[in-house]
Parts: sequence; C-alpha cells; structure tokens
Amino acid sequence: HDGYGLGSRAVETFGAHGAALLIAADCGITAQEPVARARALGMDVVILDHHQAPEDRPAAIIVDPRREGTASVPLCAAGMAFMFVRALRERLAISAPMPAGLVSLAALGTVADVVPLLDDNRRLAAAGLAEMRAAPLPGIKALAEIAGFAGPIAAWHIGWHLGPRLNAPGRLGDPRPSLHLLLTDDPAEARDLAQALDRANRERQEILDRTLAEAIGQAEREASAPALVLAGEGWHPGVVGLVAGRIAEQYRRPAVAIGLVEGVGRGSARSVEGFNLVEALEECRRHLLGFGGHAMAAGLTVAPEAVAEFRRAFTALAAVGAEDRVRASRLVVDAEVRIEDLTAEWVGEVERLGPFGAGNPEPVLAARGVRALNRRVVGDGRHLRLDVSDGSATIEAIGFSMAGPAELLTFTEAPVDLAVVPERDPQSPDRVRLRVVALEIPGMDPERILADTGALVDRLFARAEDYLGGVRYDGAEDAPALHTKVVGVTFDGRQQVLTTLRPGDGLRLVREPANPHDPHAVQVATQDGRALGYLRAPLAGRLSPSIDAGARYRATVSGITGGGDRTIGLNIFLERLDDGDARDARGSAAPRWDAAARFGGQDRAARLAQALGGGQPLSPTQAAVLAAAASGRPLALALSPGRGLATALACIAALAAREGRCALVVAPLRRQVVHRADQLRARLEPLGLRVCALHGLQGFRERERVDAAVRAGDVDVIVASAEAVAGGRVGGAADRVAAVVGDRLGGPDLPPLIRPFAGAQVC
Repeated sequence: HDGYGLGSRAVETFGAHGAALLIAADCGITAQEPVARARALGMDVVILDHHQAPEDRPAAIIVDPRREGTASVPLCAAGMAFMFVRALRERLAISAPMPAGLVSLAALGTVADVVPLLDDNRRLAAAGLAEMRAAPLPGIKALAEIAGFAGPIAAWHIGWHLGPRLNAPGRLGDPRPSLHLLLTDDPAEARDLAQALDRANRERQEILDRTLAEAIGQAEREASAPALVLAGEGWHPGVVGLVAGRIAEQYRRPAVAIGLVEGVGRGSARSVEGFNLVEALEECRRHLLGFGGHAMAAGLTVAPEAVAEFRRAFTALAAVGAEDRVRASRLVVDAEVRIEDLTAEWVGEVERLGPFGAGNPEPVLAARGVRALNRRVVGDGRHLRLDVSDGSATIEAIGFSMAGPAELLTFTEAPVDLAVVPERDPQSPDRVRLRVVALEIPGMDPERILADTGALVDRLFARAEDYLGGVRYDGAEDAPALHTKVVGVTFDGRQQVLTTLRPGDGLRLVREPANPHDPHAVQVATQDGRALGYLRAPLAGRLSPSIDAGARYRATVSGITGGGDRTIGLNIFLERLDDGDARDARGSAAPRWDAAARFGGQDRAARLAQALGGGQPLSPTQAAVLAAAASGRPLALALSPGRGLATALACIAALAAREGRCALVVAPLRRQVVHRADQLRARLEPLGLRVCALHGLQGFRERERVDAAVRAGDVDVIVASAEAVAGGRVGGAADRVAAVVGDRLGGPDLPPLIRPFAGAQVC
C-alpha cells in the first residue's frame, strides 16, 4: 500500500499491534513524518538505510554507511543488516556461530543492489558465494535449479538469474513468496516457491517487454536530449525501474520512467557515471511530490500535470557535461586477444581476482575480425548462442539479450568484433566459453544491405539451412563419428568426378588455412587428390582446430544422391582416429621401436641415418648431435631453421625411446607444439615410434584420450607446451622420461619445468 518506503499506514498498523521497536531496513532516511508518528506511538526507531540522507534527518537512531570520515565503500541494506546483527551479537556477548545462511543473504543483496564490490562488500560477497557453493539454502538451491544453470554460483548468476526472479513477485505487488523462499528449510516447498517465482518473472518479463517498447518509441522521438524522461498511462510501477535501467544503458544517458496510475506518477530514475541523481532531483524538488535514492538510482512521485515541467528542468540539468559523460560511457576493454590464448588455466587465474561486479568489473577482452559459426537464438528468442573462431581456435559464446544481430550474421556471414568475458564451463572446467558483452559488425550498414532485395533473395536461398534450423554441430570435435553432406560439389567439373565414386570409397580431408573465404576450410578430395567439395563451414569451424592440433579422421563415401536430371550430391562418414588408427589409415605401422636392437653397435650413426634420412648420411652437425645424445651428457643446440633441427630432435628422441622409456620435447606455444609434433611424426612413426601432442586447447575427450595414453606408457615421444608440463599433464610419465628437450626454451624458463624429471638427460 505504501510502495517501497516506510509509510504512515504501516506505522499505524505496527502501533495497533503494540510494537515497541521499529527497525527500518533499506528505507526511512527521508521518512520524517512516519518516524515522528512511530515515536508518538511509543516506539524506538532504528534506521538502516544506505540511501543518501537529507540535511533534515528523521529523529531516530540512524546507521549511515556514508558517515563522514570513513573511507570504505558504503554497504547496501543487506550488508548493513548483516553487520548490524554481527555487532549486536558482539555487544550481547553471544559466542555461538552466526546462523547458517545469513552471509548468503547478505551476498545476494550486495550483488543484486549493484554496490561496488570493494572493501567489506567484496568480503561479504566472497563469503556468501562460498557458502552458496558449499551449503546453499534450500531456496537458493531450488531457484538456481529452476533458472537452469549448473555448477558453482557466481556473482553474475545473481545479477542475471537469481536477482530478477527474487524481485519479480514484489514488482507485481506481493513480495511474500520471495521472502518465504529464502526462509524455508523444506526442499519440496522451496521447489514450489521457486516455480512460482519463475512464473512471476515470466509475467514480469511480458509486462516489461510491452512497456519497454512504448518507452523506446518515446525515446526515439527525443533521442537528441541529454536525458530521457518518459511517462505512460498504465505503466506498471513494478517495471519502471527496469525500463529506466534499459533506456539508460541503451542510450547512455540518465533516464526516468514514470507510470501514471490513478492520478499519480510513480517513477524510477537510473543514471550514468558523472551525473548524481539525488542532487539533480533535489534541484527539481518543486516539481515533485517526493523522491529518494542515491547517485545512480532513485525513485520519485510526481503529479501527472507536473511531468512536462519536471522533464524540462531535469534535462536542463543533464545538459551540463553531457558530452563528457557520453565519451566516458564507452566500453573499455582490457586487452585484445587471440582465441587460442583463452585457456582454462588462464581463466582460473583471473577468477582469483573475483568476485566481480560494480567497482570490481570482470576483465573485458576484445576479439576482432572473428567469424560467427552455428548462430542460433535461444532462451525464448532473447539470447544469441554462437561458435566463434579467429583461425587459431573455435570456442562457444553466448550473448544475453543480444538476439538482434542473429539474422544479419546469418544473412551476411560478416566478420565481427566482440567484447567478451571468458569463463570456465561449470559442467566441464577444462573448457572455456565466452560471455559476449558487446558485438559490432565493422563497416556494416544493415539498412543498405537489407534494402537490396535481389541480394536478399539470393542469400536466403544460399543460407536456407541456417534459417530453417539445419544440422547443429555442437561437440562435433569430440564426436567419435558423424555423417555429413559435402558442399560445393557443382563447381570446377566436380560432378564428373562424383560419377566415379561408390559407397565405401576412401576419401581425404585437406586443410586449407590460407583459403581466402574461410580460414577453417576443409576440402574433401579423392585419394588421388581430385577435389570434390568442402565440409560445411560450421562443421569445419569445429573440426579444423583439432585437425591443426594433430587429430586425424578417416573419411568414406556413405552415399551418392541425385543423378540423371538432378545434381549429384555426396554424403560422407567421418571417423575420428586414435594414434593407432591414424597410422593404420596411412598404412600399417612399423614394428615397435627397439633402439638397442637396431642401433646397439658402433655404427649407430649410419643406421639412424638410414632410418631417418631415407639412406642419406647425417650431416656432420647431426652426427655430432647424435654422438652427444648417446653419451647421456647435457646438450645445447643452436641451429637456424632449415639446418637440420627437426632431424636432430628426431635423433635425440629416437635414442631416448628405448627399453620402455620416452622423450619429452617442450615448446613454448601451442602452434609450435603442433608443428613440431607433425615433423616428428613424419620422421619417427614409420619406425614404429608413437608421437603425441599435449597442449591447453585440446578438446575434453581428446585430452582424456591423450592423457590416458601417456599414463599407460603407450607413447614414445611427447611434444608438450610449457603450460601443459607446468600443469602436471606429463606427471604420469615422469619416471619414464629419459630425455627432456627444450625446443626454443632456455635460460630461466627450462629449469622449473624439468624438476619433475630428475635423472633425465637435458637437451
């Protein structure tokens, strides 16, 4: 009945029930008359309010987090309530532990109220999030489940999922279901209440969508104004705060949304950095019936006939410094990155800086010129899910409330610039996904493109599968096998080649990283090299990083379609091969390596030259490397590219891989690991030596498969990134490593990496 503040009718009700103590939390700092009435009825009044206090404060005991002389960041009301309870327990000498769940509730309010996560706020948020992960209250657990996210609760989950659902019933008029949810200890009741909150949130979203559409219509007509004051008949008072927030975010200027209901205007205001709302509303006081809040958010009441005058006064104040605020509101990114740099280990280090929120924002990274693959709209048409690739790797991404660009991306396939926040997948912590903060299509004029009807029709047919909900390739890089259709089979005489194929015929996959149209292109060809077409772009975007990292596939014809008057089509079957299968696909593997048996005599150099050089003798440098390696002494090589370094490394590895032992080659970066592993495979696999690569961008199943092979001793030469070695992934083979080769690693970088391999020869 009294809105969000402390109202006189509530005070009268308390007095009628004999209340002697009134504690007002998150309100009361401007309620002079209700507080005076409460004291007249015999109540002591305590106010816990973080909103900006007027000069004329109520006659009450006021706990003010903005007290002069304190440097710490002010607490929100939930944090104040927690600290008040803790101080009260200390004063009463209560030694029992604080009741479970209180710090979780304080953290919920701290994050949802968007106060700076610094000082005590950060400590409260960190402690509360830790409690939610370890022993969540039944209501919080049920609400997280109904919201559809799994894994540990993070601060952004509160802002995006829990907070809106907890707020929804109150915005629609009855906050009691949210209160009961947070208080219940019955899991069954918690599930029922969580479902009720979810329904209320959906209803609130429908009301918000209708109101926001009207508000945006008004805002477009006033788009040049330094502030936006919008008002509408029948706008629900429970959503005007959300409308003001969306408008302020979209137009990057202060915004006020006012719902005119039953002859009264109830509004909410949201601001941008550099414009203090409370100070501005104080200047406009003569046009208002009342107001309260803080610098970034405030509430107000206004007579409908005074809205126009209030708009003029408010926008005049906002005009001062408007240009500076627009410049300051631009999104600032912390670094520009390649996707291959976003490893789970790196994300884990960044997470230690959290919890993130207002005042302690998450690092935002820029990825420029990336391709958006597998674009699709999810979440009732509001969110955009896509796979993102820049040629170095492919990664999943989601943009909340960013479904708008989906059609344009599907239509044009244009490269995009993204601002993203990387995070670990809660269901698979070894995988990284991106949360998109901003998306831009450089140089794109959507109106001009969509106005070209001829191009529109051509592209609609060309991209029909994307529009009609074609095949999804989620997780294709980890799939053991899959069927797919080859595209591009009508060009360059390929139809004639297709007539020579039969089901079961073997095919080749050829990576084309220099393809000008798609750096992930994978060509499909016959065994003798005749081109047939390409894998679909979304599938190639999924498989190409794994292929570049050493994964091998067997491709066979599964079906020929069409013929006669119809275009011939090609369907193929892809099987992912493990190391043994990959050798079988290229030809029978040679017998297992036995260095002692094959090179045990004095002529080992000549024999190794015959094995690795196709009968050609080793160069003097390579022969010297081999002799030094055979001696077991530490060895340092300085060979420029093209001077036999790869063969020298192969010599060292071949000698180390004897009597069940193996060689470890350590390179700084993933691309160097992949390149060196391919070189060593070409030289050593014909001899029966098994080479594997280890790095941080391998898929989850691929990583499991390779790590298992290393632990089981089924690998003779391990080529690993420095990150993989430091992360312990070679630990299962530590007692088998006979030689450690630092490829382009030296000085202070190598010693910390080789400590686990005591007794191994170092090269």
